[in-house]
Amino acid sequence: ESNSSCDTDCSSYSFCTAAFPAVYGTTTTDTRSPIDVLCAADLIQVDNGFACRTVCDPLQCCGTDPTCNSDCSSYSNCTTLFPDAYPANGTVVSSSVAELCADDIIAVDNGFGCHAVCHDLKCCALNSSCDSDCSSYPTCTAKYPDAYPSDGTGLASSVAELCDASLTAIDNGFGCHSACHPLMCCESNSSCDTDCGSYSFCIAAFPAVYGTATNPNPGGASSTTVVPASCAPDNVLLSAGEMQCAEDCSHRACCFSRETDTNCYTANKAWCDEYKACEAAMGPLGGAGTNA
Repeated sequence: ESNSSCDTDCSSYSFCTAAFPAVYGTTTTDTRSPIDVLCAADLIQVDNGFACRTVCDPLQCCGTDPTCNSDCSSYSNCTTLFPDAYPANGTVVSSSVAELCADDIIAVDNGFGCHAVCHDLKCCALNSSCDSDCSSYPTCTAKYPDAYPSDGTGLASSVAELCDASLTAIDNGFGCHSACHPLMCCESNSSCDTDCGSYSFCIAAFPAVYGTATNPNPGGASSTTVVPASCAPDNVLLSAGEMQCAEDCSHRACCFSRETDTNCYTANKAWCDEYKACEAAMGPLGGAGTNA
């Protein structure tokens, strides 16, 4: 199947391909792993690495303990793309607000780490109860005053506000993606338990990520289970087939996210279950530890 050296007479291989193309495919040298799909340069270009970072963050422990996660074999991909965020030499990854919002870290991760921790501290700017340690929130305000105002005035919270161009220019779309990933079921006309009224703001901000659906059907009857042809059992036996399956399923990546903040399975179970076949490449629906 590949163009590498082969000690076998390959002249008859075309008959295998003709009989069972899903199994024996066509000549290819594509051996990317599923994580490569979400960390591909073309996707990073449109979502500023949001999807990639959400799958790499659970693997941070692999830098110090290569047995801490069953997917540690993919950690090298994260290290290659974001070496300072995912070091391979056992260095402890920065975790405090001060560290993640330091200029040298922001220079290499475009502020992803800083916005990730500061986004969770937004309640500190409000008068409502907040379970977070707010002592670090002033660091967020000092670094990005327009995104994390000290008194809560003008603090973005709705999808429309989070996806406004004035804010995405500051936080590289982190707030918008955080709000829009759980709404991705709105892209199709299948069953969706989420209020899709705000999804148009996601599309307007990042059309390459959230599609161009103009007639979502929230709460509508679910169609029959969707099985991408690339996820057929005989196809995912091949690395190229598994990669294609992951690519075809990437627009419902939130169903499989291992991060609680970005996993949309619980809120959109019917929509996610339609792509259950994607588990072959994406892992279990609901992410690790969720009973799907």
